[in-house]
Amino acid sequence: MENELLRDYFASLLSTNILSCDEFLKTLRDSNLEATTEQMKDWYSILQSQDELILNQTTEDMGSILTMFKEVNISEFLEREMKQYFTLETFINNLYDMGLLLDQKLAYVNSEIENYSQTLQNFYYELKSLGYTLEDDDNSAVINGMVEKLNKLKSNIKEFDE
Repeated sequence: MENELLRDYFASLLSTNILSCDEFLKTLRDSNLEATTEQMKDWYSILQSQDELILNQTTEDMGSILTMFKEVNISEFLEREMKQYFTLETFINNLYDMGLLLDQKLAYVNSEIENYSQTLQNFYYELKSLGYTLEDDDNSAVINGMVEKLNKLKSNIKEFDE
């Protein structure tokens, strides 16, 4: 199909397809060339033969070039497609690496939870030492005691800074 389109296109550019035999003869007659009509028709025949040779050679060359482009495009396409797929081994290795990363993340999160848990437990013991209990509905005295203790610490720090 491409070859036919190219052949038609190049054929339309040939001088014998642009200029008919009658137009060729009229052009030569208008130029005051001293030649017989038979000679001019022979020249046009020679020109047609040359055009046909050029057309055949050009079509053959373009066909070769198109074939080469197709082969290159197919091989490039296959190469790109192969790069998009990966082996089962690569897939398993990637899953394993992902598992290791998730384990590390999980260990970090567990460590953080333990740290916060320890901090909360220390805070609970501090409250308990001030008389706070989980059973009491009214722990305002304990909270007031803590506020007083914090205020004392604050004043001690101010005195220390001065």
